[in-house]
Amino acid sequence: MAPFNTGLPWPGAPIRPYAVAPDRLPAYVEALAAMLEGDGPALLPYADGDPEPAVPDDADLPDDLGLVVSTSGSTGAPKRAMLTRAALRASGTATHDRLGGEGMWLLPLPAQHIAGTQVILRSSLRAEHRCCST
Repeated sequence: MAPFNTGLPWPGAPIRPYAVAPDRLPAYVEALAAMLEGDGPALLPYADGDPEPAVPDDADLPDDLGLVVSTSGSTGAPKRAMLTRAALRASGTATHDRLGGEGMWLLPLPAQHIAGTQVILRSSLRAEHRCCST
């Protein structure tokens, strides 16, 4: 089962919608690692079973784009936030620095949400990375 479900080809596609499902979490972890290293496209995660989101126009994309995530915003209407690879790495590193080490992470949130994806990214930045038990 292919983890990506979009008509956009890679390489060349700047953003790839990614249906995240609990039974395919290891594939999402691999896609995030490839994205973080620059070996894969930016990802637009969404819940498996939801309609595939439209990909933003690539004319306004940051050069180092890593993730496009939906947020509820203050009005409740979903908005898109674009996060660069550098910002995602910096967030994980800053969390490790603040907590005094890499720690171990548990994913109790939906992985397609930014809070869930951040848990995966922080875990991926660990020297000894282990994933995924179901």
